Amino acid sequence: MRILVLNSNRKWTGINSVLETLCTSWKNLGAEVLVRARNKDFADKLALLKMDSKQVKFSPHGNPLTLWKILGLRKKAPFDVVITNMEKDIFMAGLVAKDSLRVTLCGGSGDFSGKTRDTWIRKNFARHIIFCSAYTQKETLKNNPWIKPSQGMVMPNPVTAELFSHPTRSFDKKKLVIGCLARLRVEKNQSLLLRAISNLPAELLAYIEKVKIGGVGPDEPMLRRLSTELGLEKIVSFDGFAHAPDFMKACDIHVLPSLSESQGLVTQEAMASGAVAVGSNIMGIAETISHGVDGLLFTSGDEMDLCQHLSKLIVDRNLRKKLSANGLETVATRFDAKIVGEKFLDLFKDLKENQTSE
Repeated sequence: MRILVLNSNRKWTGINSVLETLCTSWKNLGAEVLVRARNKDFADKLALLKMDSKQVKFSPHGNPLTLWKILGLRKKAPFDVVITNMEKDIFMAGLVAKDSLRVTLCGGSGDFSGKTRDTWIRKNFARHIIFCSAYTQKETLKNNPWIKPSQGMVMPNPVTAELFSHPTRSFDKKKLVIGCLARLRVEKNQSLLLRAISNLPAELLAYIEKVKIGGVGPDEPMLRRLSTELGLEKIVSFDGFAHAPDFMKACDIHVLPSLSESQGLVTQEAMASGAVAVGSNIMGIAETISHGVDGLLFTSGDEMDLCQHLSKLIVDRNLRKKLSANGLETVATRFDAKIVGEKFLDLFKDLKENQTSE
């Protein structure tokens, strides 16, 4: 199978991480993959993953037709599947890849809202839409009645489990590391985590070695001030743009306190490392974590509920061990890149066959 991935996103976002994982998985499964990227970090990462210059083309140009010429492709694209996300890519694929299976990845319900021009492009050129969660699918269909239910399907974002594997993880540590890896923005709600930790009794707080806040964003100054106001400045570290596998391996517990989340890829990454995953009981996070089985869910916005969950995890080593083991199993059976990548390829084959028979 020949797959073309068009990624015009100049900023590093979650969709880049997803595409990076999928492209590597498809290549390992024997598919021929060509990527056209506008983000150099994205292109460089794929190059490091043994995808050579013939497979990855970096171009800062934005004009769709110019990009198509740069790729050296003609009107009838020699690809079975064209993967898109941004409206420019959808437009280009719709114009010059009519014979290919055109698939748009939808990372959030907001992807299909915005400017009238963008909506028009998606309405007229998006053919098959893959959502990362049932919540995202439901909200997008509700807000965009022009999308036919038959156009959409759900496929979870994948995680490369072996990158996060931490076989020497210990559950006998006297002190624990709690982490949160996410953009430092209001919707990620890291302030709730800091407040929840400040509410821990002194005897439990003594068991916390470090609270790691990973990520960058406009909320960093506020979060730094808050950690000082709460008296947590000695244990809270701001790690900036962190390498996800190293960050998760350093954590015993990972908390995602978001107010809004289409799926929450970092929750899957935490599970893959063996860290205990804790998240707010909302949207895609609730589809990822089974409460009490492979992680814990707390009432969104409720710092005392989160505080109680953290208290349980601090004192109960066996609970941490159970949730960690089950989290690893969840990743292995639901989210591992090998499994998800293969499901994507099977889906492409089915869609391609149906398209041919229409």
